[in-house]
Amino acid sequence: MLATSEELRGAASALRSTKSLVEGDRGSLQRAGSIFDTWRSPAASELQTSLYPMCVNSLGFVIRDLDDLARMLDHAADEMDSRLREIRTIESNVHYWFGHQPLPADGQQPPWISEWWTYRPGRLPASGASEWFEAAAYLRRRGVAT
Repeated sequence: MLATSEELRGAASALRSTKSLVEGDRGSLQRAGSIFDTWRSPAASELQTSLYPMCVNSLGFVIRDLDDLARMLDHAADEMDSRLREIRTIESNVHYWFGHQPLPADGQQPPWISEWWTYRPGRLPASGASEWFEAAAYLRRRGVAT
C-alpha cells in the first residue's frame, strides 16, 4: 500500500499522541508505585521487586519505540518529498528542452524521432512517476538538459 507524505506525517503524529498517553500511564504507574513501599507482605515484596519494575520498564520501551517509529515515518515523508521535487524538476526540464528545440531547417526530422529515442515527446513517463530518473539518465546521454 502506497502512502503520501502527508499520510506518513499523520501516522507519525498519531504515534506521538499515543506516546503521550503511554507516558501519562507510565507516570501514573510510577506514582502508584510509592504505595508498594507501605505494604509489608511477601506478595508486596514480589510486586516491588519484579512486576512493578517490569511494567515501568516495558512502558519505557514502548515509549522509546513509538518515538523511534514516528521519527522514521517523518524521515520517510521528507525523503518522499525530496524525491518528488527531483522528479518534478527533471520532468519540467525535459518538457522545456523538447519544447524549445528548433526543427532542423533542412526538412529532416529531429534526432529523437529519426533515431527512435526510447524517451521522447509522447513516450515520456507519467507525471510524477519514478521512471523519470531512468528517463533522465537516458536523455542526458543524448545531450538533453535534465
